[in-house]
Amino acid sequence: MIAFTVDEIINIFVKNFNCKSLKTNYGNAVQIDCQDAFNLNVLTETGYLNNEILPLNIFNQFKLFNDVSCKRLDAGIFNNQGKIEFSNSPYNLNKKYPFIFNGKKILIPLIVNNEVQYKKITSDIYRNEKNPENILILKIDKSKKDGGIENFLEYLTCSYFRKLGFITSTQFNISHAEGIPDVIISSNFISNKGFILFELCLLRTFNYIENLNFSENDKFNTKAGEAKSSSSIDVIERLNKYKKSNMFDDLFAIYPNKNNLEKLKNNFFNIFYVDKNNLTYSNNIFEGYPDCSKKNSFKNWLLNSAKLYLLANLSNEELIIFLDKNKINVNEVNKFLLLINKTNIKNLYNDHIRSNN
Repeated sequence: MIAFTVDEIINIFVKNFNCKSLKTNYGNAVQIDCQDAFNLNVLTETGYLNNEILPLNIFNQFKLFNDVSCKRLDAGIFNNQGKIEFSNSPYNLNKKYPFIFNGKKILIPLIVNNEVQYKKITSDIYRNEKNPENILILKIDKSKKDGGIENFLEYLTCSYFRKLGFITSTQFNISHAEGIPDVIISSNFISNKGFILFELCLLRTFNYIENLNFSENDKFNTKAGEAKSSSSIDVIERLNKYKKSNMFDDLFAIYPNKNNLEKLKNNFFNIFYVDKNNLTYSNNIFEGYPDCSKKNSFKNWLLNSAKLYLLANLSNEELIIFLDKNKINVNEVNKFLLLINKTNIKNLYNDHIRSNN
């Protein structure tokens, strides 16, 4: 059984994000902003129909650090092959796929029985629709448990807290032993607007974040969430694991409904869920007492990630200039990461990013 119908997905966007519903030759759809479409593309397997064979998808390609220690880069924004260069930066994407960053997009939720049916329908849309590159397909696969919508739930959670002014991100690797929360939320000490962390590398391509204020002295709070596409899957054991990391002020489950509300409440965990198409967060009492040093490790990861995402507004040529100014060769990755760790984020932004925008 799928977690959401097409109409429920449409209504979620309409009710919570002020989107406009549409009718297409391929079913009901919703019109979304190009930046929201990009965020959906990065956080889920939702693809732009820019070609007939393989819709463009950047899912999982905006990674930075391997874990909270910030000692090693994963393949993602940067090349992790011993050379300091951008691989999937928005600057490079804009050169190759400029349609991503302009105009409204049409999102079509599509329930399919299997991959063969999905490819047939997307091929038909590509052949018959004008400007198919401005159409995205949110695939709900009936061959997967509950439609395979866990990443979509992560997107909804990030977008909800983003709207409330928080910094959000997904797939935060604490360590091999302590696990990987699906979603993390933190106090916003960087901008006057909430944002998904990777949006800091979109200052050149979108104008969503206009002012960075860097109020680092504000009280810093953290949350972590675990997403499951079915309420039959228990997350309490996983949340208890994250609790032992002593890194978070609040822990919560992410479900497509509120069936587990009382169970989570009885275990002093919170829950993010969808109730009659409304995104909802139940704020119960969480008995967590984060360790200051562990919490500082999280904030250090967040700051270093923010610095690298800001740096990713540059082109590879501008990155070389930055490295030359700091006497770093392109193969000195460890020296580069040490520089990022000690560099003040406000100075980095003012000296190297704002002047290039």
